[in-house]
Amino acid sequence: MRRSTVAAVFGGAVTVAAGAWYALVNWDIVTDKHVAGVALSRVALGAAAVGIVLLVGGLLLTWRQRKAEAAYEDVDDEEPEEYVWPTIVVRRHGRPRQRSSARIVTVPPSTWPVPSPRHPSMTGTESTTLPEPRPPAVGDGWLPDNVQRLPFRG
Repeated sequence: MRRSTVAAVFGGAVTVAAGAWYALVNWDIVTDKHVAGVALSRVALGAAAVGIVLLVGGLLLTWRQRKAEAAYEDVDDEEPEEYVWPTIVVRRHGRPRQRSSARIVTVPPSTWPVPSPRHPSMTGTESTTLPEPRPPAVGDGWLPDNVQRLPFRG
């Protein structure tokens, strides 16, 4: 359970208890108690106000968190589930090779879009015009010689 939900439940309980005490005193069902010269019915009014603030604040925070999670899940559903980003293992090629020389690097998502199933390269019909070759840019798909792409196993 979220902390904001717990705060809302606690605020609701305090509001109900304080409101009940204040109503019972006003209807002359119970006699009001005084602690250090202060009537408990006046303290109950303050506690009810604090409880209402906790209740409303907790409900608003819970609503905002659930809305944000729903939006995050909607964005997550747009990416195809069968595609998995690759894992890259970087090794230092020195002699003698040490056991702890490899480190795992997670590759960020590519800026290039994944081709659609209707793309000519996927359907088998290649176009006659070839795109102009671009020089490789650092950080944009270019890997140095000591980096090896391996399939990702999640």
